[in-house]
Amino acid sequence: MKTSLKFIAILLFLYFSVDAAFAQLAGNNKKAPIIKPASTENAPAPADNKTPFLGIWELYKVASNGLPLQAYPPGYIKIYEPDGSFNIIRVQQSGSIIKSSGFYAIDDEQVCREADKAEDLAGKGFKINYEFSQNNKVLTIGFSYPDGAAYTEAYRKLEPKSK
Repeated sequence: MKTSLKFIAILLFLYFSVDAAFAQLAGNNKKAPIIKPASTENAPAPADNKTPFLGIWELYKVASNGLPLQAYPPGYIKIYEPDGSFNIIRVQQSGSIIKSSGFYAIDDEQVCREADKAEDLAGKGFKINYEFSQNNKVLTIGFSYPDGAAYTEAYRKLEPKSK
């Protein structure tokens, strides 16, 4: 698992480094712009209530329709950023992929919303109930789809190994 996370970090670094280099070359030696999602300028301002969310989380348990939580195989990573964006990365034998990305907003101490675009958060975002463990190292979310299917996911926060 430690190797997989290092691999993800290297891939992300390379992706953004190469993208910036090509942007600089394409711009006739103009300074490359800061790389950010197209709709970041509309993202909600960072707020203190996002602090527990910030960081890298790995899905480790799932349940559907009220059944007990069951172990989930390693490799499903969700990253919450301070600018209100998130990314979901799936680590696979064939290589890692960015499964999805979007924006999130915290409504209150139990409800947050996610959407593909920041402007869709107001009133239209996908509603998610959440709860943190007492030490903020486990995030449990619950949500349901219009067809009635309900899911619970438990994520553990990934933190640097202490020396």
